[in-house]
Amino acid sequence: MNNPKTTVTLDRQVPYISQNMTLSDGFINEQEARYLSSKACGAACLKAILIALGGKAEGISVKELTLAAIRDGYYRNEIGGWIHKGIIQMAKGYGLDAKRKNIFNKPWKLIKYLSDGYLIMVSVSLYFNPIKQGGHLIVIKGVEFVNHKIITVYFSDPSAWGKDHSEISAEQLFNSWNGNIICFKKKKKKFNVDQ
Repeated sequence: MNNPKTTVTLDRQVPYISQNMTLSDGFINEQEARYLSSKACGAACLKAILIALGGKAEGISVKELTLAAIRDGYYRNEIGGWIHKGIIQMAKGYGLDAKRKNIFNKPWKLIKYLSDGYLIMVSVSLYFNPIKQGGHLIVIKGVEFVNHKIITVYFSDPSAWGKDHSEISAEQLFNSWNGNIICFKKKKKKFNVDQ
């Protein structure tokens, strides 16, 4: 007799934060807004994670986060992308714990990190194009799995396309993913017995 398979869904609430900016964000012209928007996926993901985990997100704009990353060398034009160690530094400055991992050959670890309360930023290709791996950051907020095999991935993608899309098959994700992840959790307050 076959045992029924158990399907488990982990899905955290993560807001959609757009990386697309306009003149109303304080730009001189639309061209300047589009230029910075093309670099803002990491900033939009970080802001969404800060909001979801209760970090210090009040009053911080995607524009400010992106400009700070460029200023501090966390976004590099010469490589056309975000430096993951820089995102970690930024997250820690806003009250989160963060760590970088490569789990390319162990995608089941997504289940472990999500179960442990982490939100996960991953580098995928834009629109999950299988021809390229990496280059665009999204937040994985949940998965559906059967017996530790991931079937569906729930995400928050800061691109305009991502506004209307929030889930994808695991196969599609893994075909466009480079295996790099950044795990985020709210910092635990240390208890001081002398207080």
